[in-house]
Amino acid sequence: MDAHGITPGAVVYNPALQRFLLTCFHVGPGQLGVFDAPAPWGPWTTVAYYEDWGRMGIAGEGLSCAFPQKWISADGLTLWSVFSVYGEGAKQGINAHDKFNLAKATLTLNPSPDREKP
Repeated sequence: MDAHGITPGAVVYNPALQRFLLTCFHVGPGQLGVFDAPAPWGPWTTVAYYEDWGRMGIAGEGLSCAFPQKWISADGLTLWSVFSVYGEGAKQGINAHDKFNLAKATLTLNPSPDREKP
């Protein structure tokens, strides 16, 4: 449960990383959370939590944000997000208001004692 509230989220499996990724907006278009887990039921950890993603602030709505599996690179580190936002805040920053929007994401893995070395 998120005390900031959430919009419907999107979950995708990243086969190269063997992790599930969950994306959801909280209130405004710039309030985005990205989470990961080894299984769809968790446990979920925070990858990133933004209050002003894309310089869009909190005025308006973050409607959807997803990483389509076909747009994830073979190594799992480069992903493309499709997102939709609406309202006055969405007209600011990256000006994504009521449009088809794509954003490229590049992941950097943190070393972990339980992660296998390549």
